Amino acid sequence: MSTRGRKPKPTRFKLLTGNPGKRALNEREPQPPLPPALPKPPKHLGRDGREEWLRVGGMLLRTRVLTEADLTALSAYATVCGRWMEAEREIRRKGIMVRPTPGSKVRILNPMLPVANKCLQQMLQLQAEFGLTPSSRPRIIASPASEDYEEKRKAEKHLGPQFIRPTPPR
Repeated sequence: MSTRGRKPKPTRFKLLTGNPGKRALNEREPQPPLPPALPKPPKHLGRDGREEWLRVGGMLLRTRVLTEADLTALSAYATVCGRWMEAEREIRRKGIMVRPTPGSKVRILNPMLPVANKCLQQMLQLQAEFGLTPSSRPRIIASPASEDYEEKRKAEKHLGPQFIRPTPPR
């Protein structure tokens, strides 16, 4: 089933804004559980992808945006980000213009340039889904933290993270 037009706003967002369109609310909208901790990076990720998984995944987990249903999208984002970094390194190494064969007098655009550009486009689309761009951030609604979670966060600030490992509530 394909949808047309704008993406629907989450029911929770409509409730917070007073449902300005006065349309029927989806009272049975799925609420995927929050993961207790960030899972290990998938095995298919390269070094750059694993680092991005940990960096962005940790941030999304701390801001309570990441749910168990989002792990595949996070994996896709980390994959594309790793691919983009690899393409950019190759472009820096060989330059924008390259010779198609050794000794050729003709120079062409580096074949990694379209790869990098396509990856960047995909990354920005996936970043918007997670609220990782300035314009998409206001559209994201994080799950509220429980009182127990907030108490652990306060204790961690006071005692330091080596003593208390806060885990988001399930």
